[in-house]
Amino acid sequence: MCIRDRYQRRVHGIIMNSSYYPIILGKALNRIVQSMENALYQGSDGSQYTKRFESIEAPRVSIAEYLIHFTLYAECSDACLIFSFIYIDKLLHNVPGFWLNQRNIHRVLLISIVLAIKYLDDIYADNFVYAKIGGIPLDEFNYLEKELLALLNFDLYVSPQLYFCYLRELLIHYEKILVEEYQWTRNCQSIFYNPVNAVGLSIGLPGVTVMNE
Repeated sequence: MCIRDRYQRRVHGIIMNSSYYPIILGKALNRIVQSMENALYQGSDGSQYTKRFESIEAPRVSIAEYLIHFTLYAECSDACLIFSFIYIDKLLHNVPGFWLNQRNIHRVLLISIVLAIKYLDDIYADNFVYAKIGGIPLDEFNYLEKELLALLNFDLYVSPQLYFCYLRELLIHYEKILVEEYQWTRNCQSIFYNPVNAVGLSIGLPGVTVMNE
């Protein structure tokens, strides 16, 4: 049994569809990024570590789209996504002045998810695969992985209590999103999967390189 099995159970009376996790985390991280960018605009200075994760330009895909893209092509459990969120929060606490922005959030998120995959899962892919899916060069991926591990003090453990605390708060805070997405899904099913209409629907992300060099 892999470690992640300990974290896969009912939370707050809800068993979530996996497709909701990228949406919820994307919304949560986007709010954090916006608040930090507003603070920076008002004159705060970011840490030197912030720039190490930055791309030259902000990727043109949203955080939620990036998460959907990654989970589509990588073996990534729901628990890994929640772990990555906890790692990012821990990073912000460990490194005063570390600022998330549109130019570094995708890289930070990518490395955080991969660290979670390697910690939770018995079987995982090579860094080359994750770097390709994430859209950054392998050597940069390896560098950033070591950098983030150091900033987290090489401590990737998350207690089940802390995990479910984060997940519960996310579910409560973004319950409205779940309801809206459920209604959207039901509407799509009634429109696109009606045998009378015989209309097909294909939604997905093309292969994208989201990090600009």
